Amino acid sequence: MPETSFIQYSDWKNLLLNPDYPEFIRIFPSFASVFHYEKGKTVKKIKGRDVLRIPVSGKNPASAFYVKRHFLSFAGLRRLMRLFFPRRFSSEGRKEFYHICAFRKQGLATVDAVAAGERHRWFFWEESFVITADFHPFESLENLLLHHAGFRKRMEDPEEKKKLLREIMKYARKMHDAGLNHSDFNADHILIRYDQENSAPEIALYDLQRVRQNTYFRFRWIVKSIAELTFSLPHDFLREKERTELLLYYKGKEKTGVRDKIQLFWIRKKMERIQKHTEKIMKRHSQNKDILGDDGEKISRTLRAAGNAGK
Repeated sequence: MPETSFIQYSDWKNLLLNPDYPEFIRIFPSFASVFHYEKGKTVKKIKGRDVLRIPVSGKNPASAFYVKRHFLSFAGLRRLMRLFFPRRFSSEGRKEFYHICAFRKQGLATVDAVAAGERHRWFFWEESFVITADFHPFESLENLLLHHAGFRKRMEDPEEKKKLLREIMKYARKMHDAGLNHSDFNADHILIRYDQENSAPEIALYDLQRVRQNTYFRFRWIVKSIAELTFSLPHDFLREKERTELLLYYKGKEKTGVRDKIQLFWIRKKMERIQKHTEKIMKRHSQNKDILGDDGEKISRTLRAAGNAGK
């Protein structure tokens, strides 16, 4: 379950281990065992990596692990830079583990990091993995909108929708103020949980492989975040006024100023670039069920790819 508490971990033999999950060592006694494991359910498989879901029992805070494996790839110059800046130029698996820890350190809710590891071959080649805990009882915003009629009914209430959008943008502002930015800030990666019937929802993020941490070009973060979020929602979910309100919720303002109007212009331009990029993807893969659902809905993999447009 996503939390905000700080994560303690140990670094042992190229492995990062969270001591709260002793089940990990029983399932995966070595680095190689992670890549040889075949019992889990494959929930995602693309070029260069896959994700397995593995049910667990015993003394664990979670009911399942998600294992993201990055297969052998060429690290190149990054391998040399890692000798001097090991965290900044770490492998994809360890990088995501560090990102999760950075979010939790800033009080930003995200999934629990269980373990991560990396292994080098012929110096310039590497493979890595990261294991996270199941995010139940949170659910992704995308899944709630597409498959939960009760949630869609709830969103028909303007006040309920306003609560949701305000909390999402408050999370985004807190994330950016902490010097962090999720580069795929879309409906698939935003997690929602309602603790009480009439309460504001709790917000969390997952899949933190692509997180930016820098002090430069932060002014672009909110433009990209709102554009990606808006584009990933069903086309009839937000009215034009509500798209403007996303920026106001982010800034804690009631009315737009000159700078806000400029940012809204760039948000629209960013959405146009995402749309054009998505159309190219959809045309190229129109017969691929991994991109189009049976009902023709654009699903998260297309949106995540589209979100990379114009970077």
